[in-house]
Amino acid sequence: PEALEFVRNRTSLRALYVLVDARHGFKWTDHEWLTELGSAGPMKQVILTKCDMVPRKRLIQVASLARSDLESYKRVERKIILCSSAWQTGFHDLRKDICQRCGLMDMKDPGPQLPGARKDLPMRAVKGQDLG
Repeated sequence: PEALEFVRNRTSLRALYVLVDARHGFKWTDHEWLTELGSAGPMKQVILTKCDMVPRKRLIQVASLARSDLESYKRVERKIILCSSAWQTGFHDLRKDICQRCGLMDMKDPGPQLPGARKDLPMRAVKGQDLG
């Protein structure tokens, strides 16, 4: 209840990231929380976590079901970001989303806009990569 009021009334929030475990998909409490928020608060972005722990066919089912569940909610992004720490995937998309929402990145130019950013390094580290 206090968290809901905080999210509803905090006008400085640019986004609310909803982390959903891919092994379980949306739970009843996730649906309840999104329903309670309704159109109040910032845009919500769903992130499926632990995608490496789900077989690929099941992951497709979970992501598709989650995507269709989002249709009934207001102020929720229709895209879903899939992340896996074991596969090192999704984090670039997540960082890009955060930077865009904070105005650190021009929506038309996908290149890094951070002061002092090294153009010779990717925004996402690759396993075994020398980061200088």
